[in-house]
Order: sequence, then structure tokens, then C-alpha cells
Amino acid sequence: MSRATLLAEQLVGSLRAGFSLLAVSLDLDVNAGMCCAPDHGNTAEDLLRHVHTALEDAGEARGRIASYRPGREEDLRRRLALAGDLRGAIEGDELTLVYQPKVDLINGRVRSLEALARWTHPHLGVVSPGEFVPIAEQTGGARRLTSWALGAAIRQMADWRRQGVDIDVAVNLSAPDLLDSQLGDEILETLREHGVAPTRLILEITEGAVMRDPALAVRNMQLLRIAGVRFSLDDFGTGYSSLSQLSRLPLDELKIDRSFIVRAHERRDDVTIIMSTIELAHNMGLKVVAEGVETQEAYNLLRRLGCDLVQGYLVSRPLSAPDTMAYLKQAKTAPADELTQRQLRTIQL
Repeated sequence: MSRATLLAEQLVGSLRAGFSLLAVSLDLDVNAGMCCAPDHGNTAEDLLRHVHTALEDAGEARGRIASYRPGREEDLRRRLALAGDLRGAIEGDELTLVYQPKVDLINGRVRSLEALARWTHPHLGVVSPGEFVPIAEQTGGARRLTSWALGAAIRQMADWRRQGVDIDVAVNLSAPDLLDSQLGDEILETLREHGVAPTRLILEITEGAVMRDPALAVRNMQLLRIAGVRFSLDDFGTGYSSLSQLSRLPLDELKIDRSFIVRAHERRDDVTIIMSTIELAHNMGLKVVAEGVETQEAYNLLRRLGCDLVQGYLVSRPLSAPDTMAYLKQAKTAPADELTQRQLRTIQL
């Protein structure tokens, strides 16, 4: 297999180097899948089937080269089935949203909610967002999923408002969403239809999504920002945008990735990153949200460092819409000190 890998690397490297055809320069994006006999099959039919499976994996591999892994056919069949079923679930409004509170570190008040999609498949049971969201992105269904989530979240916001609770809600956007010039009109029309103020909506984006086409992303963001919609940069610290690019984004908050939070009380480097991020954001006039806060130690550390908001299981697990309403009403009537102490206990659902 090592000789096959070396050959694949040489072939891919040669093709990626580009070439000229009739005075036209061509650049190629090349993936390679590998399988070897007899380890991966003894017949040409088996080997061809397995190498196609390896090629599916190559797109996600670091070097765009992947070797066949036994058992992957079953995974691919599941993905194909889920891709088809997901489209039907979106069109049939069979998904649900849950909401996770973001609370103020000073007084424990709930400042906003993050809407998170959930899917219970009729035959396969609960399908993790970590599985169905990438499937939607890889099969061209991310835009439909986002449209559904935005519509469901905005309708819920309008319903809560009628019940006397007016609160900000954040919805995640994928890279294709951010680069879609029609998304802004769709969002503003949905907000108008349900009587929800644009200032109540927060759109969470990632550095990777912006970097696909920074100029177009910023243009689409600015049109929504002028209308009052706010933006949050999710998973900050895991991407690769420069500070100059970051300063051009019309942002309102940064979310520190949970990977820096979970062991911050043990790792000095993570504390330095968190402290630098908070200082940078505040100098830019941005709020800072720490996600993945699950321990009292992390909460105390973030409060000492001046973080603005926290989100995680220590505060609350994601809640269904009815449970969120009950949670918000309770939070609205509770004194700040009592609320803080109650929220610092993990809710068991």
C-alpha cells in the first residue's frame, strides 16, 4: 500500500501543478481513491466498487488521497439514504428547533438564544446535527435547511412575542448561504411577514464561510446589517482570517470556540488565547460569547477575564420551544442573584 500511496501522491501532484492547452492555463483540483488486491477484493468488480468508495472519502481527506476502508459502503448507503430523506423532512416540516440560552456573566440574565436544528428520523431515530448538517452541505441542501431554520425561528419569535416574551434569537448560516445574494431579501421578507424586528435576529457565521469569497460575503452582510440584523462570528480561533479581514466584517459579537473553554482552567495557553480574544473584541466594540461552558471553574475564569456572555450545559441544555418559554418566564421574574445561582446548576433533561 505504501507504493500505491507514493504513486497516487506523484500523480495528484503532477496534475495539480497545472498545464497549458492551446495557450490556456488550466488548474485542476484532483482527488484520488485507492484500493489493493487481495486485501480489498479479488475481482475487478469488487476493486472498482471499493475504489469509488475510497474516492468519496478523498474529498474530506487532508491530502485529498484516501485508501479504501472496509465497512465504508454501509456508511455511504446511510448517507445517501439520509440525504434523500432529509430533503423530504425539510419540505414536510418534520425537523424541530431547540434553543440554548446565552446568559450575561454579570447578572445571569438571558440575553439571547441560539436556535439548533434537530431531526428524528421515522426509522433511524435521532440523527445528530453533526451527521445531517454536513450531508446537507455536501449534497447542496444547506440552503433549504437554512431557509427552513430561519422560517421556523422567526415564526417562533413572533409566537413568543404574542405571549409577552421578546428575545433575540441566533440562527446559523453555512458558507453557501452567506454567498447567496437572495438570502437577504428572503430574511427581511420573512421578518416583515411575521412582524419581527430585524434587530432581534442574529446570524452566526464562521471564518471559513467568509473566506470563500470575503468581498461578496461582506457585501451581503452589510445589506442585512443596514436593516438591523446582527452578526456573530462563530468558532472564533479555529479559522484563518487575518485581523485586517476581521476588522472589515460588520460584526456584533465573537464566539470563542469550545475547544479553548473545556480545558482553560488546566492549560495556560488557552487562557492566554481567551484573554487576548476578549481584549481584541472589546477594542473593536464587540461582545464576547464563550460556548461549551460546562464547569464552574470555566464560568469563574471567564467572569474574571471579562467575558460578556456564556452558553453551555452549565447554564442550560438546548430546550424545546415550550420549555424555553417556561425558562424565559422564570428568568424574567427571578431576582438576579437567585437566577445566577439557579443557572449555575446543570439542568437535567
